[in-house]
Amino acid sequence: MARWRVSSFNRNNTLDERRIVCVREKLLCKKALLGTSNYPDNYTDDVMNAYLTPFPSPESRKALLCWSRDITVKKGAPSYDEIKHIEDNLSLFKDLPVLIIWGMLDLVLPGPVLEKWRQLYPHAKVFEINDANHFLHEDAPKRMLAEIKNFI
Repeated sequence: MARWRVSSFNRNNTLDERRIVCVREKLLCKKALLGTSNYPDNYTDDVMNAYLTPFPSPESRKALLCWSRDITVKKGAPSYDEIKHIEDNLSLFKDLPVLIIWGMLDLVLPGPVLEKWRQLYPHAKVFEINDANHFLHEDAPKRMLAEIKNFI
């Protein structure tokens, strides 16, 4: 298995210069994947290429940078109205079976976020994967699949 490594930036570069390098060199994609996985060795060349292939050009990768910045809960943000609409309608699922699978090492969506989901769906079956990060489908694919199969 190949291990992907992301080289460090020259700290003398400005933040915007570093972002441009990330977008140009696919580092943003690689860093996001590897930084949110507890098992970066799972990212073989084939797996990494599957994530990177949809974003062949620097222009196509800019969308990833913009998308991640747009996820916010502040009024006036570009996605605020859509996120608020979704949040306001989550109660539509209150009477349906719910499975929550959570990577307990997730730095993007830490434990307090899981607690909010537990409050929203107290009847949910919650499966915590203690050694999984944000990309828990890469960190614990067999355990995740088994839980989904058991649930359905």
